[in-house]
Amino acid sequence: MQEIHLEPWEKISDELQKWLPIIEKKKYPEIPEEPELGKVCRMYPAGCLSGNGTRFHGNLRLGKDPGKLLIFFNGGGVSWNEYTAARPNNLFTSHLPDSYYFNTTDWMGDYPLNNSIFAVREDNPFQEWTIINIPYSTGDFHCGAGDFPYIALDDTRRTLPHHGYLNTIVLLRMAKRWVKSPETLLIAGVSAGGFGVSLMAEDVISEFPECADITCVVDSSLLLKEDWSRVAREIWHSPEHIWKRLTGDNITLDSYSALYQKFGSRVKYLFASSTRDALLVQAQNALYGKGQLYDKASGLRYQSTLKEMCNKLVELIPTAGLYIFEHPMNEPEYHEAELTMHCILDSAHMFEHREEGKTACEWIMSALHGRVERIGLGHL
Repeated sequence: MQEIHLEPWEKISDELQKWLPIIEKKKYPEIPEEPELGKVCRMYPAGCLSGNGTRFHGNLRLGKDPGKLLIFFNGGGVSWNEYTAARPNNLFTSHLPDSYYFNTTDWMGDYPLNNSIFAVREDNPFQEWTIINIPYSTGDFHCGAGDFPYIALDDTRRTLPHHGYLNTIVLLRMAKRWVKSPETLLIAGVSAGGFGVSLMAEDVISEFPECADITCVVDSSLLLKEDWSRVAREIWHSPEHIWKRLTGDNITLDSYSALYQKFGSRVKYLFASSTRDALLVQAQNALYGKGQLYDKASGLRYQSTLKEMCNKLVELIPTAGLYIFEHPMNEPEYHEAELTMHCILDSAHMFEHREEGKTACEWIMSALHGRVERIGLGHL
């Protein structure tokens, strides 16, 4: 069976026990010396840890078109203080009234590989691409490089390895044993992974310095906090070149605009969001100290913030592309508040939902071919 790490206060119900063999069955094999084209494998980079101290893994699929590389950053919440650090989200913490971040790659790390941008379907243009999948289990938007001490729910002292930055860099360098410098590089991510795209793109690009055709896609990554720079510096221990960029309350806007200042038109900059993102509404209320609540007023506030961000993004990056979509959140409890779907690149909606006649997949492909578009602005 898989490696499982339990804190003393964690427990698993009989109902959830049934998921263990299902997770194990879906586990991809460890990468061999000579990976087979089109087969997904797990990579376990040496010394890399998830938030619960277990081994971190990523995934590699070698495509039939070696000149095209997709690097995908997964999402799964955020931890910004001791309270949130002590409340991870995994198979064994379903009894907690609130939880804030995935802390193990075995929980949801491989989920996107069966869905969305990696899906095996005729209308997926990325099926022939090489992919590097970067799971999320460190609570630091993929940019942490240190350890954070906290008091767990059993009142014992613990350490959360905010190692997102370290895991990403070591994983990419391991993958380069099989992945050569691409002609086309797409760096995409959802939720916490979208934040990761904006924060980590410079470092990713530096690993493939010969590539001139680069596109970044940030999906559903908008959260305001006045002291993101302090969090990145003191909580996540991010490298100085990352936390120094964070001068305002919008971590994505700061990071994306810094990327544009460095690379200019060498990179295409895309941003997607639904109009009243249900999970970002909850997360924003938590950042405001209101708990993970959601209501119609909070959704309208997010919509106003989104409009302001889009305007500012276009002002700072005149070539930026936008995809604003309106789709109800799948879970019915959000419907009364009229909240909308969280993320589009990690579900079949990427190929099926249309705004102004175009799917999110088609919007990305247009950008890859040099036609960067702004779609769905009427929703704002």
